[in-house]
Amino acid sequence: MRNTRSDFNAVWLAQTVSTIGDNVSMVVVPFVLIEHLHAGKIGLSVVSAMQWLPFALLAIPIGSLVQRSDKRRLMIISDAARFGTFALLAVLLSTDRLNIWLIGAMIFVVGSFTVAHEVSSNTLVPDIVSHDELHRANALLQSTETFARLVGPPIAGLIMVLSITTGFIVDAVSYLISGVCIASLKWGHRIPGPAKPAETLHWADGMRAVWRLADLRSVVGVTAASNVFGTAMYITSLYFLVNAENIGSFRYGLLLSCGAVGGVVGGLLMTRLRTVSENRTRFAAVGLLLEGPPLAATIFLANSRSLIALGVALGLGGFGLSIYNVCSQTLRQEIAAKMPNPAQIHASSKCITWGAVPVGMALGALSLQVAPSIGAACLWPALMAVALAVAVWLLGFGQPSVDRNVGRAVAHTNGKD
Repeated sequence: MRNTRSDFNAVWLAQTVSTIGDNVSMVVVPFVLIEHLHAGKIGLSVVSAMQWLPFALLAIPIGSLVQRSDKRRLMIISDAARFGTFALLAVLLSTDRLNIWLIGAMIFVVGSFTVAHEVSSNTLVPDIVSHDELHRANALLQSTETFARLVGPPIAGLIMVLSITTGFIVDAVSYLISGVCIASLKWGHRIPGPAKPAETLHWADGMRAVWRLADLRSVVGVTAASNVFGTAMYITSLYFLVNAENIGSFRYGLLLSCGAVGGVVGGLLMTRLRTVSENRTRFAAVGLLLEGPPLAATIFLANSRSLIALGVALGLGGFGLSIYNVCSQTLRQEIAAKMPNPAQIHASSKCITWGAVPVGMALGALSLQVAPSIGAACLWPALMAVALAVAVWLLGFGQPSVDRNVGRAVAHTNGKD
């Protein structure tokens, strides 16, 4: 990394601390809903959906805002808003003024500023990291994000022993620390490539670019399909796992940790591989091949209650997922950095990929509602196998070069053929 290593370290520390806080709140919020607010299935589902809806509803307009704004300043504002929201949640909970709909609305606000922060961060990282080091930077970010998911829930459990309100305070403080780290950046932002005047940018430019670029369209489409079927499989596996007689809370947490451990190992491995930059799509395809089959097997293993095999499958799935995430994220950043509207491209990508998660949740819940049996659960591995085969072909073979696709899209965006 070049002379902006300190800037990347600031972004890395900000993401690590805030992700730990996020995973603390992911444990605290459901506990508050069930134990303190006595929320039913509908209330719990609505609040859970609030964290994903901003990606589907607001990502594209937020991307247009990010494209016209100083990324550093917008990230600081986002951290400040999330800090204030969770601090207010702590106050409302401690004074018994919190209700289900209020917490849902505040989670939606947090999710909206999370979209702005992530789009800004995705656009900023290629500015402060050299092209040759971009995959290593993303691998390090992926490893620490997965590590945060590993340590966040146990920290939340310890915190809740002291006070449930403290969980919201910890998350608020994590965003405060993140904002301070981002404020230390020396770089604000730059728009790489042939800049397009802000007044000529259209809110749909990012989505058009995603569609026109074959490489980007393939990666975004594959990720969205993986999120739909992967989330549906997770919901289905969770159902069989929770209903297993020999699964307690400790073993359940330990099994989830296996996936996080695999993700950390996969991310750390990617920081060591020098050949990734020359074979990005090939490594992404390998990641999918390592991720898909183990995760598909979790449905059958969860039903059979084979805990050791289930832990191994989750670990292998997390390992492959981490490799795929690093490669796909780096590929998206490389393509977007050559376009006049990188923030809009990142926002459109997140709108599609993360907007697919609620769809997977709904499909998984619907399949269990219609036919709650292992036979019905086989639907998701079958669909995942088809999606995986198509994905490996799209990523691994016959794609036009990134530079040629980008050149055509840039010309079209600037009014040329």
